[in-house]
Amino acid sequence: TIGTTIASFLFSKNINEWGYRHRDQVADLSKEMHYIMNRSSNHIDAKDIRIFNMKAWLNELHEKAFRLYRDFKYKEQRKYLGADLIDLLLSLLRNGIAYIYLINLVISQGLGPATFVLLFTAINGLTEWISSLLKDITKLYKESLEISAVREFIDYEEPFKYDQGLSLDPDPNGDYEIQLRNVSFI
Repeated sequence: TIGTTIASFLFSKNINEWGYRHRDQVADLSKEMHYIMNRSSNHIDAKDIRIFNMKAWLNELHEKAFRLYRDFKYKEQRKYLGADLIDLLLSLLRNGIAYIYLINLVISQGLGPATFVLLFTAINGLTEWISSLLKDITKLYKESLEISAVREFIDYEEPFKYDQGLSLDPDPNGDYEIQLRNVSFI
């Protein structure tokens, strides 16, 4: 039973890592799809869309982005469903081994009904506890992966060199002006 529990945990860990590794891909697909949708429904861009007859082209771009996003989500869901099925099979195997052992004790050693029920209940409780513990550990691991994405963002190098700039002595009664020169927005 310990072997199937460890195998189940390792498989769940692998699936969660797969989701973490592909998080940027699904985010990019989602951003592309929503960008096209927002630009095509923006009233400011409506004139350009009509003048240049871009509706069919924008629809085609949106359909392509949506197909890619949908296909990725199907692939992701198949992986998670496969992981759940393997976990279920490992759980059935774990329970089956324990119950076959109990039935073998009844047949070969004449285990009494009270002892059988006691051991059966103990095995069932242990199996539920192991499954619950495994789910909690898997959830904790998945959440730690999500937190690591936040940590990556927090650990980005600061682009501004505050300590290398000129210090200003603020004058509370002074008038300040901010000027932007040679600035463009593309």
